[in-house]
Amino acid sequence: MKRAAVSLLLLAACSPGEVLSPGDDAAAPVDRAAPSFDAPALDAPPLPDAPPPPDAPPDRAAADDVAPPRDLPPPPPDAVDLGNDDAQVVEAWLPMTLGCTARVTAMIDVRNTGTTTWTARGGYALGAVGDSDPLTTDTRLRLRDDESVAPGAVRRFEFPLASPGRAGMFTTDWRMVREGLRWFGATASQEVRVRCDPPATVESFRLSSVTILGSPDVRSFAVTSHITSLSFRPGTFHIDHERRGMWPPVQIDPDGTTQEATVWVFFFIEGQWYATGGERLRPNQTDKALINPSSIGPDWLYDRGRWGVMTGYVPSPGDLVGFMVVAGSTRSDNNVAVRERSAVVLVPFPRDGVETSFPPFAWQE
Repeated sequence: MKRAAVSLLLLAACSPGEVLSPGDDAAAPVDRAAPSFDAPALDAPPLPDAPPPPDAPPDRAAADDVAPPRDLPPPPPDAVDLGNDDAQVVEAWLPMTLGCTARVTAMIDVRNTGTTTWTARGGYALGAVGDSDPLTTDTRLRLRDDESVAPGAVRRFEFPLASPGRAGMFTTDWRMVREGLRWFGATASQEVRVRCDPPATVESFRLSSVTILGSPDVRSFAVTSHITSLSFRPGTFHIDHERRGMWPPVQIDPDGTTQEATVWVFFFIEGQWYATGGERLRPNQTDKALINPSSIGPDWLYDRGRWGVMTGYVPSPGDLVGFMVVAGSTRSDNNVAVRERSAVVLVPFPRDGVETSFPPFAWQE
């Protein structure tokens, strides 16, 4: 599944998770001119030469930035290997749009492309650039004491981010750091828009007034099914309906791959309901891989050219969102054998990391 694109600023690089084996998917001194003025000469011994002006603070993006330690002292001398530190961001999931109180699970995969082995004793961590981030106070994500990341290996960092509770644009950016020595490698960066719209109500939903983005208009399809179960648990999204297995599948690939239905999602953004086809269902399929509920927008809707304001959107927990199931392939195309769909249901958007199931629904068409 594609993820929301992030800017990989190839500077000189940004917690705990699994280590994958190789092959898996200084600033110049400030020139301060002294003021000139005339004064009478005095008979006094010459003064010693003034010390040179201090260096300016290092640019945080420079390759030889000094990274001040946070909670840990600099690594002991026997732990320092002054080899080449470097890192590549292999993949990153950082949110694009958040509701006013939304919480998300971010993920960054970083490959060790240097010559040193990363360890906690060596002071290696993924850090928020500048040691600050508007979406979290935990700005150093350190390795576990018992792990090491060899050259060529990939380390996955997973960590929570939360909306600051006010509308605006915020930058979250992360880079590898060797505490007490330097920042190094590429940066994973994302501009995040936080929206603090008035929440949706059941009364605000009118299917005829919904704006459809990136998918065909299926509102006129006959309602022949109803969603019987909808649930979220860490790693899995589940949906079932009365006509599962009864709608004829359609071919979606020359290799013979078929699809029975499409899961649609509805978001309420800036006072308007929007909808789109979000995920494919193979014949008789009910479960799809999904890290957390907050992954729906970033994982399913990753192209702003197709999904506009829905792209990467993460609602706040408790905000109303909608789902329906439509026969055939209606995510981007209109490949259907029968013009049928389920009734729309509205549910409160669940929190990450907990199992949540429906019914009861907040509303059903």
